[in-house]
Amino acid sequence: SLPGMVTEASDLRQTINEQMDRAKIPGSVATVAWMGYDTPPNPIDTLSPADLWTTMTDDQARTGASSLSSYLEQLGTSSPNADITVLGHSYGSLTSSLALQDLAAQGLHPVDNVVFYGSPGLELTNPSQLGLADGNAYVMQAPGDPITSYVAPLAPVHGWGADPYSGILPELSSQGGLDPAGVLREGVSSHADYPRSAGGQLRMSGYNIPA
Repeated sequence: SLPGMVTEASDLRQTINEQMDRAKIPGSVATVAWMGYDTPPNPIDTLSPADLWTTMTDDQARTGASSLSSYLEQLGTSSPNADITVLGHSYGSLTSSLALQDLAAQGLHPVDNVVFYGSPGLELTNPSQLGLADGNAYVMQAPGDPITSYVAPLAPVHGWGADPYSGILPELSSQGGLDPAGVLREGVSSHADYPRSAGGQLRMSGYNIPA
């Protein structure tokens, strides 16, 4: 799936540039498709009880969080004037949350914003655990996403903190409609579609993430 992630990162970069140009915000943009750890296999694809169990634990997320937090620390050091936003999808949202919590526990704050989408849980009960300024962490869900509809509400049951969509974080819209430039954008109806294009342009979710 990595080539698709690179394409999505490129599309996001283009959309950010368009928004900055319209708002007359100077500067340059870079996007990174980061896959610095082994994510759990999709149990829907493998039909494996062992894989299902792996997705319900945070073992691989914690391993990935250690790698991601190190990367973000280095990025913050090499680009001290950059405004850094982390985007975490699905199990990667848990990994991203744990990485930010690791950095905050060390008194390190290289990241400015974060968006979690399609999240099964973040292992936090208060946004302050992320070490970001108030209002700089967001969630997003789609009405047809089974992970946010059925798995996220169970986060408190198996130790993954509060349901990310219980109101602890402000929510960005994934619904179709007109963006501020008057472009009609499709909504999201599945777990995988948040950063994907439809009809040659990003969906509303893909517009709101850069925004």
